[in-house]
Amino acid sequence: MYLLVLGALLVLANRIPLTQPQPIAASGHECIIGRCAPQLGWDLASWEPVTDRVRGGRSTAAARVDSRTGCLVFAGTLDTSALGGAGFASVRRRRPLDLSAFRGLAVRVARAAAPPAPRVYALNLVDEVNEGTHDRGDGRRASSIEFKFSFDAPVDGGIVQASFDDFVPYYRGKPVENGPRIDTRKIVAISLMIQSYFDKQQGDYELVLESITGLLPEDSEI
Repeated sequence: MYLLVLGALLVLANRIPLTQPQPIAASGHECIIGRCAPQLGWDLASWEPVTDRVRGGRSTAAARVDSRTGCLVFAGTLDTSALGGAGFASVRRRRPLDLSAFRGLAVRVARAAAPPAPRVYALNLVDEVNEGTHDRGDGRRASSIEFKFSFDAPVDGGIVQASFDDFVPYYRGKPVENGPRIDTRKIVAISLMIQSYFDKQQGDYELVLESITGLLPEDSEI
């Protein structure tokens, strides 16, 4: 069952088309997680690595908090040698979140490893409605629909933001045509991912984040 789910993740990680929005200036933001949340911080204990290793891959992923800056460091190696150019690495946080007060999310990047290091990352969300918790009838757990937003991390830091309409639903590696809208009231998991796109990027990577914040409606003020 676990191998089936991770196999679906591997396919998903290597079929998603790249989108590369430019970092933009901050507008109305509200802290969700990160160094902007003094009590919660990054809630490091709730993050877990999910990589291609269960399919025979060799990629690695880890999350740690820099004690000096309070930033989250997502780092490891994207290794495509074992799976014919495929590969992915991610860290996932499974905690319930109600994001319905926001129009989207912003990733505040402190810095990212410079080329030739991989630079295209993804922020993924899973909601309660589309989580693969039900039995398919054969004893195996159904795959989840993940809502994915891919971005080109700014090397020198910046803010990358996306409305919830920019999160594209994928199921078992394929976009869901006329798929569901994300239920922002009942988010059950959030993850950071890096993938090879079949050998388009590989090697050591590092993404350093200050926070993940919610974008308030445009007519709101902080």
